[in-house]
Amino acid sequence: MHSLLAICDSYGVYLLLLMLLSLILLAAWAALLHRRLSKLRQDYALLITGADGEDLGRLFSAYTERAEATARRVEDLSERLQRLESQLNKSLQRVGLIRFDAFEGSGGEQSFSLAVLDAESDGVVVSSLHGRGQSRVYAKPIESSRSGYSLSAEEKLAIAQAAGNHIDNG
Repeated sequence: MHSLLAICDSYGVYLLLLMLLSLILLAAWAALLHRRLSKLRQDYALLITGADGEDLGRLFSAYTERAEATARRVEDLSERLQRLESQLNKSLQRVGLIRFDAFEGSGGEQSFSLAVLDAESDGVVVSSLHGRGQSRVYAKPIESSRSGYSLSAEEKLAIAQAAGNHIDNG
């Protein structure tokens, strides 16, 4: 302990100057760190609030809610589309029309067979036979392009024509 006091007596001024210089350097370093921290806080505040002053946390929450609502809407529309496509398959969408002369000498192809079918080739064929003094109309149900009733050649042609005139739903 005695030797430590002797060193302090002989080099005390130098030690004091060294400690003062160290204190000044530490103070300068602390000031520099304080400036950097202030700049980081400022940048962080700008990041959190955004350039226009809005809170990014709230904006993120709002965008998340909108994205979830959009996802629910897309799911709902997808389900509706599936139902509509299912219903569309049952809608009458294929048409075939054959005009002809039903009787000798009638002329003008006033008679016709009209087939109207859905996507599964179910529907109806309607035939009108026009003669000089009369006109008769017949309707026959069609399932898978066939009927339980006998079909004329013109009715078969109308059904074949309708079966070829389909609308692509895909």
